[in-house]
Amino acid sequence: MRIFVCFTAALLIIASVTSPCLADLSEVKVYLGEKFLRDSNFLKAKEAFKEAIEINFANDRAWKGYEQSVIELYKLKITNQEMILEPRFDITYDDVKIYPLGRFGKKAVTIRGKVKNMSDIGFDNVEIVITFMNEEGKMIKEYGTFLKNIDPKEQKPFSFTVITDEFKEYRVEVHNR
Repeated sequence: MRIFVCFTAALLIIASVTSPCLADLSEVKVYLGEKFLRDSNFLKAKEAFKEAIEINFANDRAWKGYEQSVIELYKLKITNQEMILEPRFDITYDDVKIYPLGRFGKKAVTIRGKVKNMSDIGFDNVEIVITFMNEEGKMIKEYGTFLKNIDPKEQKPFSFTVITDEFKEYRVEVHNR
């Protein structure tokens, strides 16, 4: 019986030194926080370190990890703010057809294409605008259509079919509204 008790006590001492699972709960939380940091999951890391500090206020590793995770979250916040500032869209045309409508002095225009969100964030209510201009470069007419919920790097189709006055050129633009 004595040998068994001594053996069990020795195993517990070795296990508490080598395995964070059997160490005190604060060290388990630090271990998880460090894992989350390595995986770039800074919010979960911050929470794990915070819990470790609540359990053991004197845990230096928990304080250092908490500080590092807060710094990484701040860097991420600054980077995301910079990404939001400038939405970028790429337009490709699949089909453009222009039909003169004879004696009416009008044209039927069909434009089909795709808009790709080149930004790192998604947008709602993206407007695609086609502007028709005369020989002097002045706007004759403008038409618009909306795309809803275009995710980062996503490409969505669009289509216009309009009847307009005679025009010299047209321009297609994309705006985030």
